[in-house]
Amino acid sequence: MDDVNPAPAEPGIAVALLQVAMRALATADWPALRACCHPDVVWHVPGRSPLAGDLVGVDPVVARFQRMRSATASDQPAELVSLLAGADHAAVVQRNWIQQPDGSRPVFLVVTLVRVRDGLIVELWNLVSDQYAIDELWTRYAPPAL
Repeated sequence: MDDVNPAPAEPGIAVALLQVAMRALATADWPALRACCHPDVVWHVPGRSPLAGDLVGVDPVVARFQRMRSATASDQPAELVSLLAGADHAAVVQRNWIQQPDGSRPVFLVVTLVRVRDGLIVELWNLVSDQYAIDELWTRYAPPAL
């Protein structure tokens, strides 16, 4: 992002916003998720699947979360491993399982980093433990939107 020297965020705001956003995702509370996001939010999704790329703006970010949730709604909820707090940054480490057509449920560690500006999430980064496997999964479960 192009913030050269932004004012420091209120202590704890980044982790508090991340926790609210995680609850919103877990319950598909899209208005609550939307309320956590800055109008200029950018989500960096790694990989080469149909879901990969940079999403800019609240509508595309929320729509992508909705699309991902609809593909995995029957899966076991993510397990919190660690939550790390900074002034204007926070990170969550989660263990995720995605049900496979063959019945297997491989585990993936996912790290989500957020940055806060003006009291809202302005940037997200996702990092996964096995990008090749995640790309394969999202290619199968979430084909490109028409």
